[in-house]
Amino acid sequence: MRRRKSSNSNTDLRRWFDEVDRSRTGQLNATELQEALMNNDHTNFDIHVIIQMIDMFDVDKTKQISFEEFQQLWAYLGNLRDAFNQFDVDKGGAIDAIKQLGFNLSRNFINVLMAKFDFSGDGFIQFDGFVMLLIKIKQLTAAFQEIFKINKRFA
Repeated sequence: MRRRKSSNSNTDLRRWFDEVDRSRTGQLNATELQEALMNNDHTNFDIHVIIQMIDMFDVDKTKQISFEEFQQLWAYLGNLRDAFNQFDVDKGGAIDAIKQLGFNLSRNFINVLMAKFDFSGDGFIQFDGFVMLLIKIKQLTAAFQEIFKINKRFA
């Protein structure tokens, strides 16, 4: 995530949103949102992560992000960024960050996920890969919970 100066006020966020909204529609498409979000190494987020986040936060199902949806997305990313930065100072703490966020997964499973979301292939997960990893864990958890709910009804 690119941060505007040191302030994250609503006014600054709105100004930044409007700058990135090149189409002047009041909504950000995937390309515009990708331009707005950066990793720690100043690379843009992977487009697949952008599409997943749009799916998560696009309440009105326009396949774009309104300012209100962007505010929700920004807060979500801020929380994840804090966890990522706290545990990833040596580029190896993503596993600890995942556990700190409450996921009890085996180290082997997390390693498989981390390898899948190491978009640069350099052996280190960037912030966008970390976000995608957490999105996938959340989706898998929801799917398993649904399966267990269905199986309980027929048991």
